[in-house]
Amino acid sequence: MVAHKSGGPMMDIIIHSKGSQPIGFLASDEIEYADILRHIIRMEPKKRELIRDAARYINTIFIELIYRTLLKFHSL
Repeated sequence: MVAHKSGGPMMDIIIHSKGSQPIGFLASDEIEYADILRHIIRMEPKKRELIRDAARYINTIFIELIYRTLLKFHSL
């Protein structure tokens, strides 16, 4: 995943912490987007797969959180 380097995506979508598996990349202009896409294309397939799997896992957690929140809201 490539997202814009702004508050929302930086804080909620692309989470980077020491020792964690990155789930995507951030860019702020056309040059950064091009550089990141070039990097992704040239990446070893196994490394791309690790990033993709981590992103899917985070997405699953996010969907479950939203579902539980909606369920609680509608149960009131």
